[in-house]
Formats: sequence, structure tokens, C-alpha cells
Amino acid sequence: GAELRRPMEALALWGARLLASGRGGDDFRPRWLASALPALLREAVADPAQTLGVEVDGLLLELRLGPDGPIVLIDPQQAPTTVVRAREEAIIALAAGQLSVDEAAAAGFIEGDVGVVRKVFERI
Repeated sequence: GAELRRPMEALALWGARLLASGRGGDDFRPRWLASALPALLREAVADPAQTLGVEVDGLLLELRLGPDGPIVLIDPQQAPTTVVRAREEAIIALAAGQLSVDEAAAAGFIEGDVGVVRKVFERI
């Protein structure tokens, strides 16, 4: 299984770049973000760890960013206090740095602590 990590990340990155401009008529399943987000954030770390929710089309994912990088859980037992709710292309654009946290906040995508979203998605 571990040998498949890099090819799966490459596939997720390829698809995410296409999705950032909109899916058009292509199929999309929100749970695919569980692979795409860690691939897009693979170089990101946070210490102390940060946790936020990502909700797309009614599916809640929990994104944890810690010292060892990102982890995504599908349908967590309890919703995190900070949640980003948006269409998949906005989530991908945010993770890819094509949409700023300020723009996401202004669009009403963020519920909770914007600072947590900054620590996860802004890589300064």
C-alpha cells in the first residue's frame, strides 16, 4: 500500500489542477478530496496541530495538519469548530493557493476561527 502513495498523490494533483477551474460536465465525488487535500498540502506542517472541517455537497471531512503533515478523515464523529463549506473547486483553489483565506472568508465559506484556516492553508 505504501508504494502507491506517490502515484496516488500525483493523480490527485493532476485532477485537482483541472478541477480548480470548474468541473464542467465531469463527475466529482466529494470523498475524492480525502486524497486530493493531502496531496495538495503534502509539504505543509503545523506545530501545534490544527484541525478543521471541510464540507462539500453535505459530506464533512476532517482535515488535520500536524508536524507530520496532513491527514483527512471522512465523516468524523464530531464536527470541528471551524468548517470551510464550499463547492469542490473553491476548496481545491484554497488548498492550491489560488483562492486566499481572505477571499474565502469574504465569500462566506468559513464558519469559525479564520486563524485556523490560515494556519492550514497559508504557507508563508
